[in-house]
Amino acid sequence: MSAIRCSLLALAVFSLAPCAHAGADELLGRWRFATAPHPASGCAISGTADFSQGVAANVFAIAIEAEEHCPELGRMAQVSERCVGMLVEEALRIRCRLVRSDTPDYVPDHFRLDAVSHALMTGRLDDERAWDVPVRFERDGAGALIS
Repeated sequence: MSAIRCSLLALAVFSLAPCAHAGADELLGRWRFATAPHPASGCAISGTADFSQGVAANVFAIAIEAEEHCPELGRMAQVSERCVGMLVEEALRIRCRLVRSDTPDYVPDHFRLDAVSHALMTGRLDDERAWDVPVRFERDGAGALIS
């Protein structure tokens, strides 16, 4: 193989590799999150999200433990989810699958976080069916989440 072909092949391989987002490693660790109440039901979701490194620099494996509080309906649900987060153009997209739920109708959570920093992430919980509400992620122990 010629030197030019080798150089082009190496360039192609490196261009396909995911780019490391500056500060992506700062997202690792435990976060707390909370949603605003759902406008129709009054339900709100809160919990913890543990971020660990995924298969690439901009991909995260995320374990979520959450509670859905529905005071107006007199219901509370506890769930565990395993999620994949991907940092793309300074936004974080998280898609989850349900591991455990004590209610049969809980739908896995999906998040679009457009403001991402090492201490605060904000965006929306959007499960593509019934939820589309603001959500806020903060470092565990950082104080009140939703005021």
